[in-house]
Amino acid sequence: MFADEELVMELLVNAGQARSDAMEAIRCAGQKDWQGATQLMASSESACLQAHKIGNAANLLI
Repeated sequence: MFADEELVMELLVNAGQARSDAMEAIRCAGQKDWQGATQLMASSESACLQAHKIGNAANLLI
């Protein structure tokens, strides 16, 4: 696998994790599990930031 392909895959994995955590946080909030929702949103933000850093480092995002 080429270096660019690895970066793209890493970006996609982090972006997917961010989305998954955000969707799970919505489910927790719907069940009034505020602590779980807060933790999942923090995890989502962290994964999103990591994806953004990868994209910027590789000049993949404009």
